Amino acid sequence: MALINGLLVSLLAYFGVVIGLFIANMTKLEVKQGHKLLLILKQVLIFILIGVFLYYSRNDLLFLGLGLILGLLLGYTFKYLYFYLGIAMSLSFLIFQDLLIGILIFLIGLPYGSLISNLKKKELHKYLIKSLIFFFIPFLILLIPANLSVLIGLMIGGFIYELKWPFS
Repeated sequence: MALINGLLVSLLAYFGVVIGLFIANMTKLEVKQGHKLLLILKQVLIFILIGVFLYYSRNDLLFLGLGLILGLLLGYTFKYLYFYLGIAMSLSFLIFQDLLIGILIFLIGLPYGSLISNLKKKELHKYLIKSLIFFFIPFLILLIPANLSVLIGLMIGGFIYELKWPFS
């Protein structure tokens, strides 16, 4: 039963981007005018998500640093936000905060869906399917024993490129 609940929470978390796209299609002018605010909102929500995971990282700085370096290397070449959000969602089952993380991912998806609404329809469908696949790939982490701090660092390293800091 817990597995089904977790999958439902994960699916609902992913659909934040779809709802963001729907809202963006209904309010095209407002999205264009509020582009910078949507970007700031997305970044603030990602910072909150990072803060929640740093709280649960158990102060294991060596493994967190190792994961951060791996995340920076991976994030440099692989820039799909929903892959790193998938890592966050799968890690949320290990720290027993799946509802909190699911809500944050849903909220990140709302401005993100509005920000990608300018893609052409065919590109958008392809992007959404890729994002859904990349969102669920990290759930394989649950099948192998791994250090929580390394995975948190990996996720944070990938998010740094999404935040465009400090490389912008």
